[in-house]
Amino acid sequence: MTSPPIPPWHDNPDHRAGKRALSELRIALPRWWPGRANAEVVSGDVETGAVIVHLPFEGNPYLARLPVDGSLPGTTATTMAELQRGRLSYEWSDRAWRWVLLSRTPMTIGEIGGVRESMTEAAVEPRRQEHP
Repeated sequence: MTSPPIPPWHDNPDHRAGKRALSELRIALPRWWPGRANAEVVSGDVETGAVIVHLPFEGNPYLARLPVDGSLPGTTATTMAELQRGRLSYEWSDRAWRWVLLSRTPMTIGEIGGVRESMTEAAVEPRRQEHP
């Protein structure tokens, strides 16, 4: 199934200016949505469980789940080096993982705390894979 074509007026400068003006109205947005956020996996390592995802939020943030021992397996080191350029880095660890949040937008301690609290135990625990 293909997507419908983008209307020709969609990329019109007047339309873009109108969209910008509408976005400045700052309507209330839901803080919860059924299902998971549409995070795009950009790198990682299946063997260790390291994963780097792009988050669909303002500030173009990325979240990395890395081994707590500080290792950067596979292509993770290269990806992290690229993502850290031009972004602020916020790190914490739990009993199993080292977490790195990278954002172009500065975040307060309260905002980082909110991000950490919103990450449920189910999201923190890696899925177990059955091996034949």
